[in-house]
Amino acid sequence: NYPRVKKYKFENINELKSYQLIRKIKPDLCIVFGTRKINKNIINVLKKKIINVHRGITQNFRGLDSEFWAIKENKFDQIGVTIHFVNNELDTGDILEQRLLCLKKNMKIHQLKFYTTLIAAELCLQILFKIKNNLILTKKLLKKGKYYSFMNSHDKNKQEKKFNEYCKKLNDE
Repeated sequence: NYPRVKKYKFENINELKSYQLIRKIKPDLCIVFGTRKINKNIINVLKKKIINVHRGITQNFRGLDSEFWAIKENKFDQIGVTIHFVNNELDTGDILEQRLLCLKKNMKIHQLKFYTTLIAAELCLQILFKIKNNLILTKKLLKKGKYYSFMNSHDKNKQEKKFNEYCKKLNDE
């Protein structure tokens, strides 16, 4: 139901061609998912028109591999998705939507990205509907979560075992 939506893909959002296209077409909205840090010049051109899909709860886990860091810190109830406006500091923009993932008995770690992506898609559709109908509301990020970088494969393997054991013990629901 969004016939005028055009999509563009770049190897690097910060490349000159991307910047030039953004200035030329003046998009109503840009959604980024799994991108690198966006340069200030692009953020400034898009002023409150660029949103990020973050697989994490930004009040606790900003940056990379948020689900693994939540597991490492035994915060299984803090695995989820935040959709927020992009600003100059990573994962600190005003929140548009946020939802926690409900973990299920015998869930495996390889399923986390699948389920958080489903949540992200649903939340993005909700946001598009709200924008189209002028119903958009945001909330400030009151508590800025710690920034986490990439987790190495050895630590990820440890978190996988921990997560799988945790989910094995959950009750059927």
